[in-house]
Amino acid sequence: MPTDKRKWGNAYQYMKYAGLAFQIGGTIIIFTLIGKQLDAYLNMERPIFTAALALLGTVGGMYVGLKDLLK
Repeated sequence: MPTDKRKWGNAYQYMKYAGLAFQIGGTIIIFTLIGKQLDAYLNMERPIFTAALALLGTVGGMYVGLKDLLK
């Protein structure tokens, strides 16, 4: 595997960070959509689940992303 990283050089780092961005963004989007569905299903007057799950998705995505980045 070390030879592959040297072969790709800086492209490996760019792909690593691009993957990280998609992972964090995907987590936030999925949690937000689940919150929207819960709010619609429960006929909530205010989007409480949307806000709470969007925040949880942001924190969770950042945690998993940073954990992978520091590996």
